[in-house]
Amino acid sequence: MALTKTIGAAALASAVLALTGCAVEAPVPYGANYAQPTQMKVRAAGHWDLMASEVVADTLATLQRNGLNAKTPLYVALPPNASAFDSVFHDLVVTKLVQQGASVYTTPGQQLEVSYDAKVVHHNLQQAGNWAYEGDNGQVVASVGPTIGSDYQAATIAGAPAYSEVLLTTTVQRQGQYVARKSNVYYVDNATVGQFAKNEAYRAVNMKVVNK
Repeated sequence: MALTKTIGAAALASAVLALTGCAVEAPVPYGANYAQPTQMKVRAAGHWDLMASEVVADTLATLQRNGLNAKTPLYVALPPNASAFDSVFHDLVVTKLVQQGASVYTTPGQQLEVSYDAKVVHHNLQQAGNWAYEGDNGQVVASVGPTIGSDYQAATIAGAPAYSEVLLTTTVQRQGQYVARKSNVYYVDNATVGQFAKNEAYRAVNMKVVNK
């Protein structure tokens, strides 16, 4: 009897292993979400000020780790076709560098050049159907449409925008060599995302001259 039970258990275990093996076999990897992180949302110029503080603190700390003197001449470059954000952020970065005792110059060609770039990322999350979000007491507190991405529900309830983010990259170069580089991602309200759009009103246009 014991032998019969042992054989039966072994057969069951083999069947489970076989089924498990079949379940994980796939021609391509399956999609999975990352562990849920937090991400700051930019809603006001005061937030730009906090972003500048973070950028300056990280930049000076990196330069110090690389053995560069705090008084090393710096030049903060304004991005081409600067957006409304670019112009304000430039002033904030210069101000905070000076307040931290850095040697910031108004002319390029200094030993170190600090530059930054803000890229807008749009997500096309299509809504399909409706679902309701319940509070702790079981009552419906919000009713919104879901998207193809399952992250839409948690993001919108937390106040995150559904479609727009900004990738802000700060770079420090010395004679064409990267000395420091940092990238941060922020949520941006769809209503204010235009503040990060590049100003191309005066973009150069190549024209062909034809002699008659």
